[in-house]
Amino acid sequence: MGVVFNTETTIDQLADTVDITIEQGSFFSWDILCNVPMATGKGITQLRAWNRAYMQVRPSWDSDTLYLYLDSATDDFINIDDADTSAVVVTVELPSEETQNITLTGVGLPRNNQPRTVGTGQYDLYVVLDDGEHYRILEGTVTISPRVSRVVIS
Repeated sequence: MGVVFNTETTIDQLADTVDITIEQGSFFSWDILCNVPMATGKGITQLRAWNRAYMQVRPSWDSDTLYLYLDSATDDFINIDDADTSAVVVTVELPSEETQNITLTGVGLPRNNQPRTVGTGQYDLYVVLDDGEHYRILEGTVTISPRVSRVVIS
């Protein structure tokens, strides 16, 4: 399963695997509907106790290099909405001003004799309950699709 911009993903188990693509220089929006009432053994009411979500992107699972870090406790790019009685929604939104600066080091094929940066890495997305427990709800590969147009975004 893959995700590109302005997409909705429904997960029914913790640590589900979903690969995502972020288009460099484009608005990225991703709603994750979390229907995991029994996955934590705490029931749907415990899902309402999610008070934080965070996501990290690294070159590989075992790397110390951090390409991207989003945290609902410190920025507006990732948020939790628990208004729906049947699911909790985690929303990731990156404006074009942010995605134009995301580059992941990788090996790419040259285009018109120019080096091309292709970005791939690994990510996971965690939620933190009110009692301080951390749960990984998603993991997978993230690809940064390089920008071709060179228009300045302002």
